[in-house]
Amino acid sequence: MPTAEVLRDRHAAAKDREAQVEKLIVADELDLAKILNEIESEREERDQFEKQRRQLRKALDEEIAADKQGDGERSEEWEARKEAKRDELADLIEGSESRLDRLVERVATKQSALDDLRKRDSGLEDRIARLAKKIERIETETAGQLTKSYHVAEFDCRNGTPVPSYMVASLKALCVRHLQPLRDAGGVVSINSGYRTAAYNAAIGGASESYHVYTIRKTAPAADHIQSGRSAPAVQQWHEAHTPFDGMGFYAGFTHGDDRGYRSRWYGAS
Repeated sequence: MPTAEVLRDRHAAAKDREAQVEKLIVADELDLAKILNEIESEREERDQFEKQRRQLRKALDEEIAADKQGDGERSEEWEARKEAKRDELADLIEGSESRLDRLVERVATKQSALDDLRKRDSGLEDRIARLAKKIERIETETAGQLTKSYHVAEFDCRNGTPVPSYMVASLKALCVRHLQPLRDAGGVVSINSGYRTAAYNAAIGGASESYHVYTIRKTAPAADHIQSGRSAPAVQQWHEAHTPFDGMGFYAGFTHGDDRGYRSRWYGAS
């Protein structure tokens, strides 16, 4: 039979383990609360982009109406600027949606936390279901592996529509030329915006000829991306020095890249 001293030691050890478990539980709760706050902040930022999109649409409509009254025609340069501004706002909206996805994916690693998130925020249910399908595809569809670090599901439309099968070869080429070398240089690369269906692109105010609408640009898919541990300007400088895209958008928070067949560079206000 254990002595009183041994029993006291065992009791003390059990208390220590209990205290450690309590700390872990509290830490998990604090982490979840923090993530919920981040999600709310991200939603507010996305709503601001949506507001800007509506304001831009109104301003463009007013300019067109005024021009028609004067029997004038908008120049090609004006049309190009209009489309560029629309696509910039669409890219920002997509970036915000991507950050929301990554926040939810952080919770998805713990089923208990995910269940708690569902209870606390029912508005995330569709997003959780879509991300669960994406994760399952990445884990089970080996044919969708584009390179060692990229799976085609990472480029699916935000509404859940998979990348069209006829685009896989072009998307793989984009990864081999540009994204895999960036990943090999250090730091996880996340895709903010890949494929957009025409309907989804219109819903977020993207340019009708956007390179993200793969069904239009069948050989030149676009990918907006970020890299952990490296700022967007640093990513852009790295690409220019090592794997330059044909078309590259320089933004403060992300990089747009596509291989359109001719050199094009533009700078966003973000």
